[in-house]
Amino acid sequence: MTKLELRIGVLLAFASGVLGWLAFAALRGAQLTFDWAGSEIQLAYPEALALLALLPVLGWSAAITLTEHGPMQRASSLLARCVLVLLIALALARPERLASSTRVSAVALFDVSDSVSDRDLAAPRAALPALRAAREAHGLTAFSFASEARALSATDAKLARPSSPGGSTSDLEHAIQLAYSALEGNALQRVLVVSDGHETRGELLREATRAQRLGVRIDYVPLTAGRPAEVAVRSVELPPAPEVGRSFEVRAHIYASQPARARIRLYQDEALSGLDATREVALTAGDNEIAFKSLSRLPGEVVYRAAVEPLTPDHFDANNQASASVKIVGRPSVLFIDREPAQARHAAQALSVADFEVDLRAPYAAPRTLGELARYDFVILSDVPRDALADDTQAAIERYVRDLGGGFMMVGGEQSFGLGGYTGSKLESMLPVRMDSERRRDEHSLALALVIDCSGSMSGAKIELAKDAARATAELLGANDSIGVIGFSGTAERRVRMQSATNRLRIHEDIARITAQGGTAIFPALDMALSDLMSVRARIKHVILLTDGQTQESGLPELTQAMRAEGITVTTVGLGSDVNRRLLEQVASLGGGRSYLTTDPESVPRIFMRETSTVAHSSVVEEATAALAIEPADFLKGIDLERAPLLRGYVATQPRTRPAQVVLASEQGEPLLARWRVGLGWSLAFTTDKLCRSCSASWSASTCGRTEPASCR
Repeated sequence: MTKLELRIGVLLAFASGVLGWLAFAALRGAQLTFDWAGSEIQLAYPEALALLALLPVLGWSAAITLTEHGPMQRASSLLARCVLVLLIALALARPERLASSTRVSAVALFDVSDSVSDRDLAAPRAALPALRAAREAHGLTAFSFASEARALSATDAKLARPSSPGGSTSDLEHAIQLAYSALEGNALQRVLVVSDGHETRGELLREATRAQRLGVRIDYVPLTAGRPAEVAVRSVELPPAPEVGRSFEVRAHIYASQPARARIRLYQDEALSGLDATREVALTAGDNEIAFKSLSRLPGEVVYRAAVEPLTPDHFDANNQASASVKIVGRPSVLFIDREPAQARHAAQALSVADFEVDLRAPYAAPRTLGELARYDFVILSDVPRDALADDTQAAIERYVRDLGGGFMMVGGEQSFGLGGYTGSKLESMLPVRMDSERRRDEHSLALALVIDCSGSMSGAKIELAKDAARATAELLGANDSIGVIGFSGTAERRVRMQSATNRLRIHEDIARITAQGGTAIFPALDMALSDLMSVRARIKHVILLTDGQTQESGLPELTQAMRAEGITVTTVGLGSDVNRRLLEQVASLGGGRSYLTTDPESVPRIFMRETSTVAHSSVVEEATAALAIEPADFLKGIDLERAPLLRGYVATQPRTRPAQVVLASEQGEPLLARWRVGLGWSLAFTTDKLCRSCSASWSASTCGRTEPASCR
């Protein structure tokens, strides 16, 4: 190849490229049509014909080829290459045969998303009968759409909004894509969109461009009635660090799509804010700010919630409230729950003097939610039996310690630890001590007879809970104790014969076979219990009677007096509102026991466990005891234990293994104060609540003992 031929080839290639680019630019978007054998042909992408600019280059390359072929071979090779380029260009140009048609295939798309008002939907709903007629005559198909599209059948009487949460969104792109599947290919393709145009998903313009290329015309009917009437709480604004006891402003930001009236309530945690709780206001269209005055008496986390009650039409209910939380700055707060708050006022005053904010409550008023407990830094449970504390409160305390890092302490007393029925509870698993004592204080033995109502009214959950109570009671008894279970309906029957409590497997099997049926006859059952207890040797003999019904039997008071004369005590448990309350209280009084009345079957096992622990009384140490330091603790710095008052008693427990720490112990080595980590928080056990409050530090066990000196109040 000569230099001249090379230059000519380069110039020819450059010219071909320029020619191709100009052809592409000129033909892009144009429509080329021509007749072919009586049919009209149209090129969908005529810009592809720009590839024909390569033909001069192919001719030049054939002219300068160095192959030793004859002229005919070169010409045929060049012709084949040109034909190939021509076919590729035509294929890319997509020739289409045009045919005229008067048939129209149409799809109507109706927007039923939440942004479309009922007034906007009124006209399309009224047009549905005409649409059904058009469907039969012209092949019209109708869809309603929000986040998803749904075909309207011939039986649809109205345009219904979707019941799913997706009704709050609008996807026009997806609706048009679905319309393609309903269009006929040999007809004029039309899509009618009836919408307010507020798309929240997809891209409508992209799909409209695609529809244009496919030859689908889109017509649009705007809905102009506007958005539906709406009132919503956007947010609740709180100051950064409000102080305890000082009022501050809580601002609720309310949006209204049009002028409206509404009643707004401000909640502080679960209750209405006491200082400024309710407002009835006139809202202007747009954003509104409503300011409330608030005050917190306790430090800690507080949740404020603003709730709006529209007094004019409102479309959505889900956005009618909003909440925010803030930490109230102040003294450390302590929740003190005591069985008798009046007796705990001195301890509460001592904490207040030590710069703590104390909230003293009875068990029935204890918080039941984690949100209410979150505002406190520490929770003290003092001499509260398990059955007096709601299950929700116990579960909330556990989560408060484990998940929020709060502090918890159980304080001893006659109704605390095992004596309060906490054995096997969630709170026991949190404590750093076990509620079973290694040694029995009085070395006495207990013979216990459980007299359980097995009449037909006890069937179902009642009898099952009574059986659970019997099993739990057997677990509390020791090796020297005996237990028997007598079931009564119309007659009395020994379900578990009086035997050693160590035979737990056999006892549990016999209890499991108890069933409920028949009437109610208490006298034969108590008489059988008297006979059984008279035949065993024990320091303490006790009967627990459980019934849920009425009885008209005579002689029960006299029988109870006879049992008391033999040293047998009787406690009664009435379940339900139909029991003979007066009779049960009389039997318990004559029998030297206690009377429990409850309407909740779930509380029966707790009552049995509490009563058994009270009767056994083996874990209570009632003697003057000095507190000995075992392990150091920062919160005891500055306290001289040698000059500290003696303890009048405590509940005997056993320390758990490490990481539990015994901070203070008795002279016998039993825990007085123990602690350990539970999740993110701390749990403590203080096994006493009685102090010898003498001014003298020289007391000893011999001078105190069971007789309280005059100075010990």
